[in-house]
Amino acid sequence: MNKKELEKKVKDLSEDGQWNCHYDFPFGIKTRTKHINSPGYNLKKWPRLLSILEEIGLNGKSVIDIGCGDGYYAIQCALNGASYSLGTDIDPLRIQRALLAKDVLGVKNVEFKAIDLYKDKIENFDILLGLGLLHRVPDLDKCLDVISKSCQTAVLEFKTLDKDEPIKEFMGGKSKSNSYNGLHYVATKSYVINYLAELGFTNHKIFEDTKSSLNYKRTIISFTKGE
Repeated sequence: MNKKELEKKVKDLSEDGQWNCHYDFPFGIKTRTKHINSPGYNLKKWPRLLSILEEIGLNGKSVIDIGCGDGYYAIQCALNGASYSLGTDIDPLRIQRALLAKDVLGVKNVEFKAIDLYKDKIENFDILLGLGLLHRVPDLDKCLDVISKSCQTAVLEFKTLDKDEPIKEFMGGKSKSNSYNGLHYVATKSYVINYLAELGFTNHKIFEDTKSSLNYKRTIISFTKGE
């Protein structure tokens, strides 16, 4: 693929001239021209996430990224020791972007599929990533049920209510972009911890968002099944 062809493909898959994730492609082509000062932005999130995955042990593991978006984290897992990485998303545009990134970067041990986590069967993986997922799904509890059946270890990054009690609050489901990007539920850390504990994930570790000033902090929690 030459420069002109790649530029056209990136542009055709852009919304308002941008992708959600920043990629550096050959020929100096970038998928974003504007960076975002947010812990949810891939260039800020990945270093934080990688240290957590290294602590868990990524080498030789199978990984599924549910709600993978533009595929950045699934690709990075494949490049950083995972034996196999699968990215899934309900948004076909995001899957097209991820597939292009895979091909352009020449990553072999990663795949991408358009999957509805409420309807489609998901196989069991060593590690499951749910990054920015829990607050974007219309049925939070059912999503957690699916997660519990799909992995041995789950790494969840989500907007959290700053309260101690185990509660979730409905945020209306409104979207700033498309129908796949609504803000549905924001839960407390204890809600997610307690729910998954009842499903066998009795071990967890919290990685607080200490650097941002967001109203809803983007907490990361790793969960593993108890023996």
